[in-house]
Amino acid sequence: NCGPENTVTINGVRCTGGADGGEKRVHCTEESLEKEHSFIDNAMPTTFSFKGLGCKCAKDRNMVYLSCPSGVDASSGDIGRTIDFRYAKLENMKFDGANLEKAKFDYAVCKGCSFVGAEMSGADMSFAKMDDSNFSGAGLEGAGMDFMKANGGNFTSANLKDVSADHGKFNGASFTGATMSDFDSDFGQFNGADLSDAVLSDASLTFAAMKGADLSRANLDSADLSHAGFSGATGFQSATCSGATFDFMTCPSGKSVGVFQKGCDPGESCAA
Repeated sequence: NCGPENTVTINGVRCTGGADGGEKRVHCTEESLEKEHSFIDNAMPTTFSFKGLGCKCAKDRNMVYLSCPSGVDASSGDIGRTIDFRYAKLENMKFDGANLEKAKFDYAVCKGCSFVGAEMSGADMSFAKMDDSNFSGAGLEGAGMDFMKANGGNFTSANLKDVSADHGKFNGASFTGATMSDFDSDFGQFNGADLSDAVLSDASLTFAAMKGADLSRANLDSADLSHAGFSGATGFQSATCSGATFDFMTCPSGKSVGVFQKGCDPGESCAA
């Protein structure tokens, strides 16, 4: 920490105390930029560095963060947690097939990024802005997505088991065929999203916004849909929902489940 009236050097960054206690938050260093990473697929050349990709450490007031040119390609890189992506600016960057297990992307701006087939189990993307990004086929088990913005994202066939995505925004996103058992997204937004053939067993979607979402053949067994809004949702009748909780849920017709009801009216209900 760098307190008021003190001056210290942290990883080569000069920090003078002042506002906000003078604490300098460093998420990028020259050493991390120059670190060589191997490729999972044994591609040529055999290694790469983020500095070689044109990335740099940018500064904004008391923050030092990674900034990469738009469209930079780090696909198949064995990165893991060696790079700190918190608060990073990474628009349209490619991480297809990369190892990003337990990587830190919280508060990053990564709009239009591609993570196709990437290993991202345990990664933290809380508060990240990742609209229109592609996570199709990615391994995201146990990832943190609370307050994440991924409107228009592609999560087709991704593994989202045990993900925490409370208050996340996934409007218009595709989750077709995704594994989402134990997926927790209370107060999440999925308006217009495609959840057809998704497995959402034991998911928690209380107060979630699902207006106009496609739930064709989705598995909602034992899911908690209390207070969720499904007005205008399609395919709900073809979904399965054995053991699900519907307390005060808004059905596709716009009618709410009453105090003494167990679910939507038979004409629009999912299969028990």
